Amino acid sequence: MKHILLIGHGSRDSEGTAQFKEMVETVRKKAPHYPVHYCFLELAAPDIAEGVKECAEAGASDVIAIPVLLSKAGHYKRDIPVHLEEAGKLYPGTAVHYGEYLGGHPLTADVLMSRLLCVPETQKRQSEIVLVSQGSSDKEGNSSIKNLAVKLGQKLQRDPVHTAFMVAASPSLEMKLEELVQQGKRKIVILPGFLFEGAMVKKIRKTAAAVNEKQGRNIIFQAECFGTEDLFAEIIADRITAAAHEIENAAAEKVV
Repeated sequence: MKHILLIGHGSRDSEGTAQFKEMVETVRKKAPHYPVHYCFLELAAPDIAEGVKECAEAGASDVIAIPVLLSKAGHYKRDIPVHLEEAGKLYPGTAVHYGEYLGGHPLTADVLMSRLLCVPETQKRQSEIVLVSQGSSDKEGNSSIKNLAVKLGQKLQRDPVHTAFMVAASPSLEMKLEELVQQGKRKIVILPGFLFEGAMVKKIRKTAAAVNEKQGRNIIFQAECFGTEDLFAEIIADRITAAAHEIENAAAEKVV
């Protein structure tokens, strides 16, 4: 039987962990034919080894591991696969399969748009939108966020949707906000490219509050994280279905 293992980044923030678990429950409703387990790459328990163990001991013939990540950076391309490979060696009777990251799904921009539209200032044509992500030394990871911003701009019929990064890439959020303020922009909406609450999201709020205080009025407005959106769970369910079909097609080809 196929079991699903949802892999989150992990956080020390209890609110973020609670939001992740809420998302897991929603996915279970969207994918009722599969047992759905969860684990984290770091900073929270259970870890990936424990997640694979739980699936194997529950009788999984196949584990479909879905990375609950927005960008195609190092965690997706290197870190998680290494942990899955090591854990899989301990259970030769269980095949571990790795699914696609979520930021490349065609509906991800729709989820971002729905969250943005909850902020009234987004509706105003003179407002600027900044998609803020973690940032990475991996250029492909940063490019995947920039591509998502382009798709979001197309959905909103707004050009451009700006990007900024918290670490390891440019421009930083502080630099981007300073640039927009110097250009005379007076309504800036920040969309965190983070699925759940955590230290970085709190830092974004502090940065926005500092700019507002310096300006003497609110010019920065912030959307909320979107990992608990129902449509986001649909995206994960779609990734599960796609991975399951790949397994079935591969098995059918072997029979032929």
